[in-house]
Amino acid sequence: MPIAPVEVDPTAVLVELCEALARGDFDQANKLFDLAGSDASAPVARLAEAFGMMLVRVEAREMHLHQVIDELRESKRQLEEAQVVREWNRRLRREIAERKRVEKQLRDSTRELEIAKAQAEDASKAKAAFLATMSHEIRTPMN
Repeated sequence: MPIAPVEVDPTAVLVELCEALARGDFDQANKLFDLAGSDASAPVARLAEAFGMMLVRVEAREMHLHQVIDELRESKRQLEEAQVVREWNRRLRREIAERKRVEKQLRDSTRELEIAKAQAEDASKAKAAFLATMSHEIRTPMN
């Protein structure tokens, strides 16, 4: 005796497929499109087709979301890189300001040293002139 084919209720198949899709099991999505093109009743076929179109849209949105997430990650990486650059700029500005301050101190100190050197040279010339005069006076008898 031949085995009679088991008749599958298309509505039950549609419900099972929708539950699987709701759980994120997209491996059985093709069965949904098979059901839409099957000999199932027109309402079940139309429902399967509608669910299939919704699935296509959900997958498209999911792909778009993944693309947006990747773009956000890249933006975050660029922002972190910019923050590092900003911090280096702050450090460099502080270092430049410190160097300018030290250079000004060095110029001021150099100017003070030049003045002190000129005064020391003038004092040395005055001393030399004084000693020359005194030496001459000491060697020359008084009249």
